[in-house]
Amino acid sequence: MKEYIKNFINETFVLLEKLEAKCLEAENRPGNNEIISELTRIMHTIKGAAAMFGYKDIENLTHNAENLFTNILTEKITYSPEITDICFDLAEFIRLSFGTDTNEQTLIAKKQNILLKINKFIELKLSEDKTIIQNQSAVYYIIFRPNADFSERGVNLNNIISDVENLGNVVKYERVDKETIRTKGSKFYMFWEFIVGTELSEDDLREVFFFVEEEVEIHKIADSNILSSVAFQKKLKQIENLPAPIDISLFDFKHQSLSETPIFEKEEKQLPELQITTEARDFINIDSRKSDEMMNLVSELVTIKESLVISANNLHDKKLSEISEKLEKLTRKIQDNALNIRLVPLSKIMIRFEKQIRDLAIAQGKEIVFEKEGIETELDKAIVDNLSEPLIHVFRNAVDHGLETPEEREMRGKNRKGRIKLFAACSGNYVTIQIHDDGRGIDPDIIRKTAVQRNIISESLKLSDSEIVNLIFTPGFSTAENLSSVSGRGIGMDIIKQKINNLRGEVEINSEKGLGTYITIRLPLTLSIVDALTVEINNQNYLIPKDIIVSAAEISALEEKNIKNSLFLMNGEWIPVLKLKEKFGQYSQGSEFRNILTFQYKSKNYGLIVDKIIGEYQAVVKPIGELFQKDDSFSGASILGNGKLSLMIDVNKTIKKYF
Repeated sequence: MKEYIKNFINETFVLLEKLEAKCLEAENRPGNNEIISELTRIMHTIKGAAAMFGYKDIENLTHNAENLFTNILTEKITYSPEITDICFDLAEFIRLSFGTDTNEQTLIAKKQNILLKINKFIELKLSEDKTIIQNQSAVYYIIFRPNADFSERGVNLNNIISDVENLGNVVKYERVDKETIRTKGSKFYMFWEFIVGTELSEDDLREVFFFVEEEVEIHKIADSNILSSVAFQKKLKQIENLPAPIDISLFDFKHQSLSETPIFEKEEKQLPELQITTEARDFINIDSRKSDEMMNLVSELVTIKESLVISANNLHDKKLSEISEKLEKLTRKIQDNALNIRLVPLSKIMIRFEKQIRDLAIAQGKEIVFEKEGIETELDKAIVDNLSEPLIHVFRNAVDHGLETPEEREMRGKNRKGRIKLFAACSGNYVTIQIHDDGRGIDPDIIRKTAVQRNIISESLKLSDSEIVNLIFTPGFSTAENLSSVSGRGIGMDIIKQKINNLRGEVEINSEKGLGTYITIRLPLTLSIVDALTVEINNQNYLIPKDIIVSAAEISALEEKNIKNSLFLMNGEWIPVLKLKEKFGQYSQGSEFRNILTFQYKSKNYGLIVDKIIGEYQAVVKPIGELFQKDDSFSGASILGNGKLSLMIDVNKTIKKYF
């Protein structure tokens, strides 16, 4: 029985994450009944399972929450941020209920508070929303096509669009005129379409477009506010993917009145009965400790396999070489399967960031849109688990320091709503995560002044704006004049860099004053096993990740001596090169030939000269000790098949350090 309860709790945690994500989605996409139906199903599923295992309080609360969503589906009330808050409170209550050290009186108080909120919300909204809807007396279709010379006329598009969004209940479509791109050269290609439910008259609407009257069309498509009706929502869903502009003949609601499209005063809808699915699933839950143990065993297997390969080569035993070759192929498959089991999408940790951004925005009176792209990109679970803390600091800084208040943004000609976007993509064995906000940006002059005052740099030191901005990663660096509960102590950016470095990654900031900030994080796909090239430098073996090498070539000792100003002519291009033997120790005599490995860093080619290329190697990478942690040139260490220790060279950081 304990095993069944454990499975119920684990599955409930998964459902709660989905619940919170869907609530935020419902808040950003009002009127979407598919999301509300999904929320209802989640509540129904938790309720049924809780009843089965005797969690009466959870059953009671989820039953009431299910009724709340049913009222939304039958259009008795509309979804609002207050419902999101109720769901977040409910999720917290359920998580606390599964804890072993939660005070019973605390749970009772939380339960009563949630029930009170649900009941009050339903009672108030059933009366308030009727009045609001009845006062909003019409729905209009607006198409706004600004001419290319709008900026010369002093027209601020952001202000106009923001004013339209404040007219009432608004559905906005942002369009690109592909035909104009093909035929009209350097013209303005954007235009906007709006569906507006409002109590204002058509003349009132036209006042918003006073300076662009010739560039706007306004059509009345209904004599009552039908935006919340099921029929109208279905119509919008049908047309949203049709070619723009929208054909207004598709809207056949012109003469319908509010009574003909009833929203509250109607027969109760018969909703389909919700079922807890029992169909077979093609996945299983795995204890993370078992996954960790499996990866450790695979790592040991890889090390033993490499030892066998070396022994087979040294003994020149044909039979042993055949066996080692088969073992190598089998080990590779086992390794890939073990890694794939450990890969988890970034979406797994997204909900906590969305909640934090939402809560901080409300606390600071800011309006923020959070966009995500590529969050299904997968990383090793160990990396994802350790990525939460640095990303929390990034988002906190974006909300607190980066984005302005709605009033400030309007004064600067921006949309009232600030924008934070996360983009993730996989390239080879690395994942890039970029977080962008369209806020005030970072002023390099302020950063430089603060750095000089704190003796971080000398006043005479010349740095580019990018180098100055990246000084904020210095431990304890802060330009905040006042401490707050959010930031100002100067530890956030230092933590970000430290944590990312611990994950063998890189972080960089690019910012433009007044326009926003980009924070780019580059991480390895896994921390465990890396395909590497073994090289020799000063009679010592080192490892270099194979996937970042662009090319390898042999050069003579004479060619090496002719390298001037650290530049080498390769394939008709002069590239900066670094002689690693001079950086890693004293010069040692060796072969008459060296090897140059080329890499690309920030779209530019660089070369590293090594004494010898030994061969390919599957390296089980382990963290390095304190002796090497202060040296950015190394990211880890591995035991070679011959039992010797080899350091993994961090190529990007080495290039950044010496060039």
